[in-house]
Amino acid sequence: MEEEELLYNIRSGSESAFTYLVNLYRDMVYSLCVNMLGDHTIAKDVSQEIFIKIFKAINRFEGNSSLRTWIYGISYNKCLDELKKRKRFTKFKELFSYKVTSQSYQKHTFENTIVVNAMESLRPEDKALLTFYYLEEMNLEEISEIVAISENTLKTRLFRARKKLRAILEKQYPNELKDMIYG
Repeated sequence: MEEEELLYNIRSGSESAFTYLVNLYRDMVYSLCVNMLGDHTIAKDVSQEIFIKIFKAINRFEGNSSLRTWIYGISYNKCLDELKKRKRFTKFKELFSYKVTSQSYQKHTFENTIVVNAMESLRPEDKALLTFYYLEEMNLEEISEIVAISENTLKTRLFRARKKLRAILEKQYPNELKDMIYG
């Protein structure tokens, strides 16, 4: 179903169209919530709240960005609100969960665990930017729309977040980092 048709059907009161939207974006929303909030139960609750907010705000969506970007923006802001409310940092423990079936997977899992642990020391906003850019592979334009900052500011914040992450990795895992880069 095309985006315009989907929006028209939802705005016309079609429950099946909204269910289609939820099914289309629920994994994306839930994944972002888990990544930012670090707790599956909280992420599930917040995801539901996000879709309620989307349902209530769908008539205000003007189409200045893609529906996906708009939903990411709502999700990002709701997660930040939740973090502020709970005054806690995110955990990325589940972010890179792979089954260990071979030596290469073991190395991959080990390296990802190191990165995940280091990311716990970052601010939620920095973790979100790194998640959008590297894990979700979003472009700068999409991310800047979601977090409501200019692309130049975004580039600076991404640079600083990477620099902070690298400093944490160098301090906490100097030998492992060397192996990851040169190994």
